[in-house]
Amino acid sequence: MFIQDYTTMKEAMEVGDVEKTGNAERGGVLFKVKNWKADPKIWPHEQMYGIFQETYGEQQVFNFLELAFSEKPINALAEGLHNGRYFIGLTCLDAKICDFSGASPIPHSVWEDFSPAKNFFLQ
Repeated sequence: MFIQDYTTMKEAMEVGDVEKTGNAERGGVLFKVKNWKADPKIWPHEQMYGIFQETYGEQQVFNFLELAFSEKPINALAEGLHNGRYFIGLTCLDAKICDFSGASPIPHSVWEDFSPAKNFFLQ
């Protein structure tokens, strides 16, 4: 497993090995991270368990990846919302519709001020 902190533009660092532990009910993959090198800024716990699930957009424009982490084994993405971390990402399947070549992360303070998800995800 590699992690990168985009705020410092630091190179990705290796922090452990991902091992599949099973399949989730809706097609996701359950896993744990072995040999985890704890970092309070990234994940302050000694153990890391997770689930990821890919879903396909209705019009075949985007694919979505949902990813959740917890310090205890989890079996559903929602468990990452309440007891860990939850992330969602996407990829565009049609370059004619979307072009991310100029995209860059906005400063964290700006995101906190304007994100409607702030109160839900940053509790």
